[in-house]
Amino acid sequence: MSNVIVELPATCDRTGKVDKISMTTNEAEQFQKLRDRKTEVAKAMLVDLAAVAPGDMPDLVVCFRGKIAITANVNPKSDDALARLLHEVTRDSAKFPKPPQKKRKAVDSAVKGNIEGI
Repeated sequence: MSNVIVELPATCDRTGKVDKISMTTNEAEQFQKLRDRKTEVAKAMLVDLAAVAPGDMPDLVVCFRGKIAITANVNPKSDDALARLLHEVTRDSAKFPKPPQKKRKAVDSAVKGNIEGI
């Protein structure tokens, strides 16, 4: 029975996109247990982090595929770049609104057409 191939819908929590994944019944059972466990851990982490006062929270905490990076203090000059990235990654405009684009000054050589390859 473990060699029977089944197709499971796998929903991405970030995008909401549903993809079909083919695997054996044993793999499917393990896959679902892992997804359920990750959901439990995510909820527990949110509860734990919500207990920290916003002013005491590190500026940047990233968990991705089992790796964690925590940066206690981030230079405010990086805020717009990080906000754009987080907006794109999370697709959550309520928590991470997209900052307005800044107008950049043209480089003199670009204005004069002196950049190689143009």
